[in-house]
Amino acid sequence: MKPKVSVCCITYNQAKYLPDFLKGVEIQKTDFPFEIIIHDDLSTDNSREFLLEYQKNSNLDIKFLFPDYNRFSIGEKPFNFVFEAAQGTYIAICEGDDYWIDPLKLQKQVDFLEKNADYGMVCTKVKHFHQNSQSFAKNSWGSPEVSFEELLNRNQISTLTSLFKRDLWLDFNREVQPAKTDWKMGDYPQWLYFSLKSKIHFLPEVTGVYRVLTESASHSKDIQKQEAFIKSFFDIKKFFLDFSKTPYNQEDLDDEILFHLATNALKMNHRKLASTYYSQVKNFNKTNKIKSLVTKSQILTKLYQKIYP
Repeated sequence: MKPKVSVCCITYNQAKYLPDFLKGVEIQKTDFPFEIIIHDDLSTDNSREFLLEYQKNSNLDIKFLFPDYNRFSIGEKPFNFVFEAAQGTYIAICEGDDYWIDPLKLQKQVDFLEKNADYGMVCTKVKHFHQNSQSFAKNSWGSPEVSFEELLNRNQISTLTSLFKRDLWLDFNREVQPAKTDWKMGDYPQWLYFSLKSKIHFLPEVTGVYRVLTESASHSKDIQKQEAFIKSFFDIKKFFLDFSKTPYNQEDLDDEILFHLATNALKMNHRKLASTYYSQVKNFNKTNKIKSLVTKSQILTKLYQKIYP
């Protein structure tokens, strides 16, 4: 029987986290069949051995994509290969270091989309688990601000909570051609496209756990990696402003990029770099005037970092 949902996962050297991911899929209670497609990007730990052994003893419909080279390292986007292999009407994403905790996650999301044809995606709230401290963040994360205009300012959709129509992704892949870009994030441009072509529904429920690691695409202690991520965010934003024919002021957009780079540098204790970015700004708002002054003082900078870690 053809699956209704394709659960799509990419993993790399996450063998110690995969049991949690698989447990989160195991607990799903649905009245429809679903498949699991796992892409291992040539892990150097025992991920593949673990997955193959797990498959032998599982009743889940599991398919593997095991390339003989590391796709990410040469600029290929592993999720594209997983989505292309998906057979479901809907796609749900959960990377190998994250996991679901709500056994009705898939069922509730599919039920909503089946009853609301003008919606193309459903997302929810999530818990953040800090791996280093082995502790959960006090508050859950996620927001109902999922319109195109709201997403342009801030991405508040956690990938592991998403479920969307595969046909919508096929349209995105054909029109936007993300494989030809060097964007540092794969999910954000999808959400922007989906919000333009359909509606996104937010369920105010916690359905999963996002594992915050010391080093990842969106979290790093390397300022160059952080800056590349910020610049990529704005590359995507500019692309979709143009794609949607939304008018904007280039000078304002340039200032916004500089503000974000300066704030990032300030948080990472690079006062001189933050000051350099502020010196290039054309038009200051009140908040950034204050931040600019903070960079002039080491004491104020440390105080700022303590208040906004």
